[in-house]
Amino acid sequence: MTTTPADGGPVELVFLRHAESEGERARRLATEQLPAGFHDRPPDSWRLTAAGRDQARRAGDRLRAAGRSGFDRHLTSPAVRARETAAALELDGARWQPESALRPRDWGPEVARMTPDRRAAWTAAATAEAAADPWQWRPPGGESLSMVRTRLADFLSGAAGVGRLVLVTHAELVVAARALLEPDPDRPPGPVGHVAATAYARRDPVTGAIAASLDWAWEADLADGPPPDWRPVRGGRKIADLVAPDARGREDGGRPVMT
Repeated sequence: MTTTPADGGPVELVFLRHAESEGERARRLATEQLPAGFHDRPPDSWRLTAAGRDQARRAGDRLRAAGRSGFDRHLTSPAVRARETAAALELDGARWQPESALRPRDWGPEVARMTPDRRAAWTAAATAEAAADPWQWRPPGGESLSMVRTRLADFLSGAAGVGRLVLVTHAELVVAARALLEPDPDRPPGPVGHVAATAYARRDPVTGAIAASLDWAWEADLADGPPPDWRPVRGGRKIADLVAPDARGREDGGRPVMT
C-alpha cells in the first residue's frame, strides 16, 4: 500500500545517541582525578569530551557521504552533550530545535545526590535488579524504561506532516524507539554506543514508493563505520497506531510490548 508523504507521520526517522561526554569519561577515572565539584554539577550540563567531539564529526561525515543528510527537521535533547553533538555533526541546512521529549531518562533526586563511592555501590546493585525486569525497574523517584517509551510514543504519535526527521538523544530513547518501531520480544534493551544510530523509513529505497508503515530500517555505530543499506522490517509500524502500553494500564513482563 502506498500513501502520500503527509499521511502517517514522518517519512524517515533517524535516532542518534550523543557522543562521549564528561560523564562517561568520569566513570573511567578515580575520584581524585576529577575536577573539584564535578559531581555537584547536574548531568544535563555535561559537555562532550575531545573524543566525543571527534566522534560526532565523524558521524556527520559518514551521514553526508552516504547521502543520509538533508533532513527536513532537526531535533535534539535539551542536554548540553546532545546539543553539542548535534552542532558537531554539521549536517546540511540544520536548524536544531530542543525537544523536551528527547531528554535523558530521569534517574531521580536520590541518585543525583549520591557521593561517587555510594553511586558506584548503588549502580552495581541496581544493574542486577534492572536485569531481572528491564522495562519496569525504576530508580527511586525516577523513570522506568517503560515510562521513557511512553513519552517517546506520545511525541511520535503527534509528529505529523514531517518528511525526514533526525533526533539527537540518549541511549534509553534509542532503546525505546527500537521497542516501539520494531518490537521483538526476544531482543534485550541495549546496549547503545556513542553516536550509534537507528533509522526507520516509510520510503522504499528501491522504488521510492511511500508506504503507510515504517517498513525499512538500518542501524550503525557511526563512530566506527558508515550506515549500511536499508533492510526490510518485519511487521513495520504505523506512527498513527502508536499507543504507549503504559497508557492502557498494561504491564509487559519486562519485555518490549508489541502494540
